[in-house]
Formats: sequence, C-alpha cells, structure tokens
Amino acid sequence: MDVRVEFLNYCEIWIAGPQDFDAFKNKYTKFGNCFIGVCSVGDFQTVKSLRERVGYITKIKDRLLNDFPMLFVINKTDLLEEIKGKEVIENYRKEIFSIIEEFSLLNTSILETSAKKRESVTKIYEEI
Repeated sequence: MDVRVEFLNYCEIWIAGPQDFDAFKNKYTKFGNCFIGVCSVGDFQTVKSLRERVGYITKIKDRLLNDFPMLFVINKTDLLEEIKGKEVIENYRKEIFSIIEEFSLLNTSILETSAKKRESVTKIYEEI
C-alpha cells in the first residue's frame, strides 16, 4: 500500500470592509497569523482608524509579546503631488509609528502602494 501525504501552504485573505468586520472579526483575529492594515492617502481618518483595529487585534491575540507580523499599507499614492506628497506620506508614517509604539508591535513593515498604477502591490504578498 502506497500512502502519500501532501502538505500545502495555506493563505486566507479576508478583504471584508468595516461593514462586515463585526461578523467575523473574532475568528479571523484569534486565528490569524498576519495582519494587513490599509489606509488611503486621500483620507487621513483611514490611518487613524487603524489604531482601533490594531488595539482590537492585540486584545484578542492576548500575547505577552506582540510579535505577529503586521503590515501597514499606505495606498493611493498616485493621488499625491510630487511636492506635497512627501509631507503627506511623512504624516501617515508618523501616525503609523505612533500605533506601533503604543501597542509595542515587534514585527512590522510599512509599504507605500498605488493599486491604480500597480506600484508595489505584489510587495504586499511578498511581505506576508
């Protein structure tokens, strides 16, 4: 008798927005191994709302060390003008660094992307 066991890498990406967040958040947060927080340069509130999401993740994960991978994505960089863009990105990075510090996150990355121009989108998947 020939028995084979095949191991597969499994990746589940949940892309539900805030309207569906409550329905599944406990399960996906508790068992999630990596988290991606996306904000839009067109709306500073999106980066500010990441604080609440990260707070929830750290509460549910309830770890001594917050060493799970957390990737922050600053999206829609195509909307930025060359000169003002650097200032906007710097403000977003400051807010993200503040979140990282507040929740003592140990395994983080920050990426700047433009889904419209397909810039750095594949890097998101390479990071996770």
